[in-house]
Amino acid sequence: MNPINMAVSLVCGCGLGLLLLSQYRGGLDPAYGLALLTLGVVAATCAFILRRDQLFGRFVLMLAFFLLGCGLVLLQHP
Repeated sequence: MNPINMAVSLVCGCGLGLLLLSQYRGGLDPAYGLALLTLGVVAATCAFILRRDQLFGRFVLMLAFFLLGCGLVLLQHP
C-alpha cells in the first residue's frame, strides 16, 4: 500500500467537500460532516477486518480516507 494513494484520496475528498460547500452559499449543517466522518471510520474498520483480502481492503481504505477528507472539510468550513 502506497501512502501517496491515501494522500490523493484525502485531497480528493477535501476537494469534493469544498465543491459541495461552494454550491450552498448559506453553509451546510455540521451533521453532514459528522455523518461522513462516521462513515469513514466504519469503512476504516471494515478495511481492518478485511485486511487479508488485499484488493478489497485497499479500495475500502482509500474510500475511508476520501470520506474522512470530505467530512473534515464540511466540519471545518463555516
